Amino acid sequence: MKELQTIQRENKLNDVFALDEPGPGGARHHYAVFAHGDVTSEELPRRLEADNLFYHGEVHFQYGPRNDPDSISGVADEDLLEIVRDRLTDFQHGPFACQANADALNHITAALMSLNARTQDRAARSVLGVNKA
Repeated sequence: MKELQTIQRENKLNDVFALDEPGPGGARHHYAVFAHGDVTSEELPRRLEADNLFYHGEVHFQYGPRNDPDSISGVADEDLLEIVRDRLTDFQHGPFACQANADALNHITAALMSLNARTQDRAARSVLGVNKA
């Protein structure tokens, strides 16, 4: 298990963890997303065993602004991009390294950087987590 070192470090909504070891091709297949700060890397194995929190087939996205009490917490676009970035990085260190993966990895990293710049801009303008432009 490992916590993904995400591009977004400030004002994070969620923490993303890879739960399994690399499989065929060198990439991981099982990820968990927690609200930022809800679980540490050290607590994760015990929490997963006790709570049986994750199963195949569902992704629940954040619904509404993060600071609105009527919002429903969920996965952010950035979380999914971080998972794909991690998998492609693993593939690039395994037997399936190729230029197409490298190109996709560069584009996903650029997308994450753009989304992070947007988050930082909204935080600087004090509109992060609220329904304001």
